[in-house]
Amino acid sequence: MYPRDPSLVRLLAIALVPAFASASRADDPAVVGKWVAPKPWPVIGIHAAMMPSGEVLHYSFPGGGPGSVAMTWDFETQIFTETPVNTDVFCSGLSLLPNGRLLVTGGNDYGCQFQGRFDTYRFDPFTRTWTQGANLRRARWYPTNIRLADNQTLVVSGLNRNCATTPVMEVIKPGQDPQIVPGGERYLSLYPWMHLLSDGRVAHVGPEAETYTFDPANPAWTYVTNANDGYRFNGTSVLVPNQPDAVLAIGGTSFSGVTNTVERIDFNDDPPAWEYASAMSHARQHANAVILPDGNVFVIGGGLTNEYEDPVLIPEMYDPDTDTWTEMAPHVYSRMYHSTAVLLPSGRVLCAGQDLGESALFAEVYRPPYLFHGPRPVIGSAPAVVHYGQTFAVQTAQAAEIASVVLIAPSNVTHSVNTGQRYVPLAFTINGSNELLVTAPSNPNAAPRGYYMLFILNDLEVPSRAVFVRMRP
Repeated sequence: MYPRDPSLVRLLAIALVPAFASASRADDPAVVGKWVAPKPWPVIGIHAAMMPSGEVLHYSFPGGGPGSVAMTWDFETQIFTETPVNTDVFCSGLSLLPNGRLLVTGGNDYGCQFQGRFDTYRFDPFTRTWTQGANLRRARWYPTNIRLADNQTLVVSGLNRNCATTPVMEVIKPGQDPQIVPGGERYLSLYPWMHLLSDGRVAHVGPEAETYTFDPANPAWTYVTNANDGYRFNGTSVLVPNQPDAVLAIGGTSFSGVTNTVERIDFNDDPPAWEYASAMSHARQHANAVILPDGNVFVIGGGLTNEYEDPVLIPEMYDPDTDTWTEMAPHVYSRMYHSTAVLLPSGRVLCAGQDLGESALFAEVYRPPYLFHGPRPVIGSAPAVVHYGQTFAVQTAQAAEIASVVLIAPSNVTHSVNTGQRYVPLAFTINGSNELLVTAPSNPNAAPRGYYMLFILNDLEVPSRAVFVRMRP
């Protein structure tokens, strides 16, 4: 048995729960979700990473000392823990490693604003400690990290010591110093939008119009096409759930100004080409896109003018199966420049950041509509480690009700760039009343090794709370 067709699941949900389908009130949480009251936040959430320890790491710029302010937040206990780092890693690249540590590259030289740093750091979520690694070959400010399937991380773009964009790509391999990638040289915008495809290539989809792929196995760039809206400055991008190798480019500032347009490209098409998807109800730049366990994409924040003016307080939900956007419940604080959003294992979404005004001092947690559609299935147990292609057991008393099983890679996000998150549907069979037999993905490019949140969802698309599993060869 394979994951059921999401569109059929939605139709079944409508048939089984007509009250949800007919609800139209803007304040009905089963339709638009609901926000928890804003929480005081002692760190500006400019950089955010969902760690496999179950805590969220936020870090920003220095708060009076040489190092950035950094804290973890435990969403279960609500406890903050200071995690001091002795270097300014503000505006660095970040990505999760297979061992669960966060790799941080570059940052801001506090002796000269916008001048890149050579530093690399690793944050261990299980000990809450930072460890300095070998220096990069090029200093970087505003770089992008993109993790590959084979335990390597590419580091792309960023401003160097001369405050100029570097075209040099580097690769970080386990146990080795960073190395320059022959054939990887290309001038790209700061914080370029990069996504790993299922054939091992890396897609570059913005913010500039020119679309490329890079092949790490035979290092070379290949031009693909141009986006229709041109340069999407301060927009965002996301891999489309249940549509392997398809990418959405969302909002930003195009040649016509801040836009509500959305474009989609599928790198499995021959040839790949950008096509307009349905537009959002609201134009926005500096927004964040979060993949949810039901296969929808939640877009939060952004605004219309500069970094902090004319905020959009109404988030929107994108359904890839129907290519439709729906307005969700509004939040209190603006989330524009330097804001972040991450999916929590509870199925909720944590939104924080924007480094100006009261927004910097508060975070907000969103409960999506699926949390108001009935009782949640419960994962009784699942293995801590899963191997590619392995069939593994998930214990749940609601086995007969389960319609889909998914892995979601944890978010690591800054400046609207989130290269780590991805949605991986899993085939499964029901084995008796209390057990699912689930088949792990066999392609490491589709699910790079490392930690994932495992969700099970019932016929109403209500997700369980997630458990972390580690994908390994």
